[in-house]
Amino acid sequence: MPLDATFAQLPDQTVEVTLNGTMTLGSSLKMLESQIRSAINEGARHVVLNMESLTYMDSAGLGFLVLINAELASQAGSLTLSKVNQRIRDLLALTRTDAILKLDA
Repeated sequence: MPLDATFAQLPDQTVEVTLNGTMTLGSSLKMLESQIRSAINEGARHVVLNMESLTYMDSAGLGFLVLINAELASQAGSLTLSKVNQRIRDLLALTRTDAILKLDA
């Protein structure tokens, strides 16, 4: 299933992105990156990724998260991963990216 993303503007320069499908190498991930960069360029400093309906993520998805996290941090912003399922939590722990990415309940 390709990646689908829904954006919602929240207060305090925050954008919530609800993800559905798989976060894997391909055009869907490139589109998501473009949309998030656009939101950052328009003033968003905090991005919350709602990952409740994300079923799978590969190394390209992990790289994307690290890249966006670094970009936001360089602008005094933040990336928060919300509602992360156990499969994705295990992947983040295995790759130790859970040490640099902020996970919310």
